[in-house]
Amino acid sequence: MTAQRLQGLASRVYNPKRAKNYSEIGAAIETWEMDVRLFEKAEGQGPISDQTKLYSIRQIVPEGLEKDIVKSN
Repeated sequence: MTAQRLQGLASRVYNPKRAKNYSEIGAAIETWEMDVRLFEKAEGQGPISDQTKLYSIRQIVPEGLEKDIVKSN
């Protein structure tokens, strides 16, 4: 994998697109999980941390749900 492709993949892992509505969340998380697996394999540094996963998932969900997640932590 080229450095440019790895950088694009890292961007999708660490800064994923936000779902616009609740019905898109499941598909968005599945896509993100696939990107994570590809990134971890390509980078060869092992799994990303749970804290990073939580941060990324918070970016995927609609803002209203993100606020609820932050309140519960």
